[in-house]
Amino acid sequence: MEIAPKALYNSLRISFLQNPSFAVETWKVEDYRTLLLEELFMRLQKAHIVFDPASFIAFVDAYDTPEELFDALVADQELTAEHSDKIYLILFELWRRLVPEKLSISLICDELDYQIFLYDFRNVTNGELLEDALTAFHGVLVENVDNGIDAIDAFEAISEYLANDFQAFLMDYVSELIEAKENAYAYELLEQFYPFMPDKKWFDLLHARLIGAKDISRGHELVRSLHRKTKHEPDVDFSLDILAFLVSLPDHELFSEVLQHALSLIHEEDELQELLSISREYFANRNDQALSDLFDQILSQRKAANRQGPISADDTDLLLLKQTKY
Repeated sequence: MEIAPKALYNSLRISFLQNPSFAVETWKVEDYRTLLLEELFMRLQKAHIVFDPASFIAFVDAYDTPEELFDALVADQELTAEHSDKIYLILFELWRRLVPEKLSISLICDELDYQIFLYDFRNVTNGELLEDALTAFHGVLVENVDNGIDAIDAFEAISEYLANDFQAFLMDYVSELIEAKENAYAYELLEQFYPFMPDKKWFDLLHARLIGAKDISRGHELVRSLHRKTKHEPDVDFSLDILAFLVSLPDHELFSEVLQHALSLIHEEDELQELLSISREYFANRNDQALSDLFDQILSQRKAANRQGPISADDTDLLLLKQTKY
C-alpha cells in the first residue's frame, strides 16, 4: 500500500522516537507543531517563498488542500525531492494552524495520527480531541461510501493518509474502553467502524465482550460461535485473545478446546509465554492448583532463561503441554 507524504513523515517520526539511535536528518522527524509561526515563515523565505499570516490566508483561499497549494507554489521550480518535502511540511503546518476550517483528508488523518501518537507514546489522552478526530475520520469514510465506493475499499484508500495501523489502534482503544466500563462509547465506535474493517473477527470478539458485560451467557455463546467459525483459519493471536476472554468464564470445555487449538499454532516464544500466563490465571480461577502450578513453573523457567524467537517443534515444554489433559 502506498503512503501519502505527510503520513510518511509521521511514520518516520514515530520510528525515530521508538529508536532514537536511528540516523535521520532532524527536519524529517521534528515536531512541526512546536515551531513558532515566525520560524515556519523564515524557513519558507529561505526557499524563496515569502508570506506573512495575512497574505498566506488570502493566498490559500483559492485552493482546497495543502497538496494543491504546494503544487501551485513549486510548479515552475526545479527542486530536489528533499527540498520539495521540506517546503511541503512547512506549508502543511501553516495550513493546519492558519486555515483549520479548510479540512482535507490529509489534515483529518494527520490530526488522527497525532491523537493516536499522544495515546500510544505519550500516554496522554484528551478524550474530546481524540473523539473529534475519530468522528472526522468516520465522516470521510461515510462520504466516500455515499459516493458509491465500497466500504472496505474506501477504508484502504484513505488509510494511505495514516501513519498508524488504524485497525490495530481501534481494537486496542475499544478494548481499553470496555475495561474502563465505558461500554456505550465502545459500542458506538464498533457500530460506526465495523463496516469498514477488513478483518472483522477481531471486532466480533470485542462485540462479544460488550454483550457479555450485560449478558454473560449471550457473550459466551457469541465467543463459542466465533471460535467454531474461525478455527479453520489459523491465527494464533486471535486464539490467544479468545482464551483471554474465557479466563473468567465457567466453560471449561470451550477453554480446553481453544487452548489445544492455540498450542497447535504456536511457533514463537512470546506466543507461548502469553498462553502460559493466560492459562495460569484461568486454572487459578478454577482452583485447579496442579495445572495452575504447571503453567506457572514453565512460565517462570522460560522467563528466567530469557528465551526469544522461534520455538523448536520438539520443545519439551510445548510437547508436555500438548500431551497434558485439561
